[in-house]
Amino acid sequence: MSMLQVVVSSVVLLLLYSFVVRALGVAAFGVWALVLATVSAGRLGDLGMARAVVRFVAQRLGRGDEAEAALIVETAAVTLGGVGAVLLPILYVPCAWSLRAVVSGPSQPDAIRLLPYALASVWLLAIGGAFQSALDGCQRIDIRNAIGIGANILHLALVLVLVPHYGLDGLAYAQILQCSALVGASWIALRRQLPALSIVPRAWRRLLAREMLRYSVNLQIGSAAQLLFEPVTKVLMTKFGGLEAVGYFEMANRLLLQVRRLPLSAAEVLVPVVAHLETKPGNRVGSICREAFGLLTYCSVPLFGIIVALAPVVSAIWLGRREPVFVVFVTLLAAAWFVNTLASVAYFVNLGSGRLFWNTATHLVMGAVNIALGLGLGRMFGAGGVALAFACAILCGSAVLVLSYYREQKASLIRFCTRSEGALVALAMCGIGAAWLACLTLKSGTPVLVTGAIAAVVFCAAVAIPAWRHPVRHQLATHVGHWVGGAGRVNA
Repeated sequence: MSMLQVVVSSVVLLLLYSFVVRALGVAAFGVWALVLATVSAGRLGDLGMARAVVRFVAQRLGRGDEAEAALIVETAAVTLGGVGAVLLPILYVPCAWSLRAVVSGPSQPDAIRLLPYALASVWLLAIGGAFQSALDGCQRIDIRNAIGIGANILHLALVLVLVPHYGLDGLAYAQILQCSALVGASWIALRRQLPALSIVPRAWRRLLAREMLRYSVNLQIGSAAQLLFEPVTKVLMTKFGGLEAVGYFEMANRLLLQVRRLPLSAAEVLVPVVAHLETKPGNRVGSICREAFGLLTYCSVPLFGIIVALAPVVSAIWLGRREPVFVVFVTLLAAAWFVNTLASVAYFVNLGSGRLFWNTATHLVMGAVNIALGLGLGRMFGAGGVALAFACAILCGSAVLVLSYYREQKASLIRFCTRSEGALVALAMCGIGAAWLACLTLKSGTPVLVTGAIAAVVFCAAVAIPAWRHPVRHQLATHVGHWVGGAGRVNA
């Protein structure tokens, strides 16, 4: 289901951005992206409770205490709803001031007009995030993914209907309706898993709220540090490159974050696994992490590689032309997010063990490096320099995670990088170059889909042999065989 959600969401994203850019223009889309980045301070209103809900709901259900698991969900929902209702209206004034300082000309009134819708979407997503995290705690990630698929398809349908009639405002209306549907569907699904839940969340327990807040305080510091990251990048890019550059950056970054979700959905399983292993004698965390690293590498190299290989084709589909700035952004961000995805093993180990200091330090380092390099490189190289600073910040944060894991687990970093991983990465890079060369050598009138198919075939041919020989493929084949065989015996 995680794989299906990523695939469907990527297709929806492709169609959505292509339609919006053609209907409104890149600059108008950049305005909406900047507004969403500006209100991201409202994410602090979730108090880090969404991640706490996963742990505590799973913990209570493991003890057989369904009633307290339901109380945890309702306490989180009431807390998030109340805090967001108070905090987000207060944020309107500083957010509006920030937009007036950054956006000038005819786009400024549009940005201010969209601000309330963006704040409302942050509030709805905070509540919906708690409900979806509770589904994770119930070990029903399949239901969560199904709801996510439906919400993405609904969002595309709403944009197709509303944008032609309402323009940029239609984009905001579609976002609000999508978030509302996500909250409602998640709550209905959750009540089927936890019948003890009320029809409407209303119960609140101070001790449970305090317990979750105590766990999430370090997560909140990390969330605060994240406010120095992507939103600052968009502000700097607006200053040094203009709103069109923000639009290109937003499309490239969203595309890669969408792809990144697939391997991360597998790595998130480390949180409850490590928490469980911490209570047992012996230390199996190292071997579990080595397996997770191999799986992440096996999934991430082809995923990120083919996105970079197809970047010129994606640019032609979304923008109607091969935009070099977009291709450069995709390449820079893909390299950075790929390394960060592999380093996420250490991030999830820290979450499961409760040692959150290094996760917080990672966010602080990323925010500080992003500001320092973004200002310097932005002045020298414009939007490209800001994107390079963003990528360097991700790499620096990833280095902090890797070194902290080495320090805490006393593990050898060399053990994590085998010949199989090296061969896969090397041939993927060759495949990217070959795919780009194939795109350049084709005639200018070649249909976009034909160009994309040829580039994809060239890249897949390059990575086919190392992917087939990789040990993870044999492990996955064994696991799938056992699962299919077990399902067949049950049906029989």
